[in-house]
Formats: sequence, structure tokens, C-alpha cells
Amino acid sequence: MASERAVFARCLSLFVAFHSLYCGNAVNTTFGLGAMLSSLDNQKVFQSAVDKINANSSSLLRGAILNASSYVLNPNPIRSAMDVCEKLIANGVAVVIVSHPRDELSPPISVSYACSFYWIPVVGISSRETIFSDKSIHESFLRTVPPYSDQAYVWLGLLKKFSWSKVILLTSNDQDSRMIATKFTGLAEKNNIKIEKTVMFQTGCLNVTSQLAKLKKFQSRVILFSARFVP
Repeated sequence: MASERAVFARCLSLFVAFHSLYCGNAVNTTFGLGAMLSSLDNQKVFQSAVDKINANSSSLLRGAILNASSYVLNPNPIRSAMDVCEKLIANGVAVVIVSHPRDELSPPISVSYACSFYWIPVVGISSRETIFSDKSIHESFLRTVPPYSDQAYVWLGLLKKFSWSKVILLTSNDQDSRMIATKFTGLAEKNNIKIEKTVMFQTGCLNVTSQLAKLKKFQSRVILFSARFVP
């Protein structure tokens, strides 16, 4: 709960900052703020954060008020897009905060699509998927967490820390794992790290013993592993 509260506070702080920069001395103004969240508990946290900002509106928002509305995100992409249009966009929101559906790993792509059609920015508080980095599709999507592909920098940091210069890549054949492998390959070339072998297995595979057995003949004993769980 504390982590969600911190994320909401950061998102709302960004909204306050942009308001201060672009709205000048506008007072007695109401801004619509929407949210599609994973649970009723997160809705309460979100509303609590908004209430605290509105209570200090004179100092934080120069008198402006945030008119917030939030709903639980439906795991069905079509339904979630309709909810955004009917419940948020129809009420004139200026920005939408979105998380993942409860107990679901699917990214909120439909929410981003619906909002981008109306030029409404979306702030993702848990979306790390690579697809949101494609600004030709999700041009108004903002993150509060780094994409999965940034894992490549962590790998590089570990290798440099322990002076390891030869590795094997073992990744699933999903978009995010492929992007991690691609980014790491570029970093490896610049840092004199040799990728002895790259092995990809089918997305959703739960047992990679057979793939590991094939790696015995190689010299490297450092294996960089990336996989996406598909329920």
C-alpha cells in the first residue's frame, strides 16, 4: 500500500508542476484527473492523495482544484477502452493514470490507444512493457517505472563489477526479452564483452533444462536469463 501511495504522490506532483509552469496565475480552475486502477484499495489511496492536494490548493495549485474520478480497470481490453471513453473522457479529464488489471499481467494498451485518439496523456504507474517505448504508437504515454529492456544495464553493471567478459544469453522469445537481448548485445560490443551463444526458447516454457544441457559444451559459465511468464 505504501508503494502505491508513493507512486500516486509522484504522479500528482508532476501534474502540479506542469500546472504551475503552463497555467500561470490561473485561479478558481478545475482540472479533470482520471485513473484506471487495479483495485478498490488503490482507488482509496488515489482519492486520499487528491484530497490532500486539494486541501492545500492555494499553495500547491494556486487555487485550482483537481476533480478526480477513478475506476477499477477491466481485464478485457475492449471493455476497458469503453470504460475510459464513457467514464473518463466523457467527463473531460485532462490526464489519465493507469495501472495493470488486478491479477493480470496484460499491459493497459487499450487505455493508451483510447486516450491517444483524444490527445489525452496517460501516466503508467506499473507498465514496463517495451511496446510503450514506441512513440509512433503510444506518443502520449509516460512511465513512472523503467522498461524491462533497461535490465540490460543491470546485467552490464554486474559483469563489470566481477570482471566477467564472456557470457551466454538464455531468453524467451517474447518482445520484451528480445529487446533486452538486443540492447545488451549493443552494450556488450561497446564494453568488450563476448556473447558466446544466444539461445531463445518458446514463450511460456516452464522448463529450460534441455536448453541448459546444450550449453555445457561452451566455455562461459555466466548465463544471463530473461523470460516472461504467461499464465
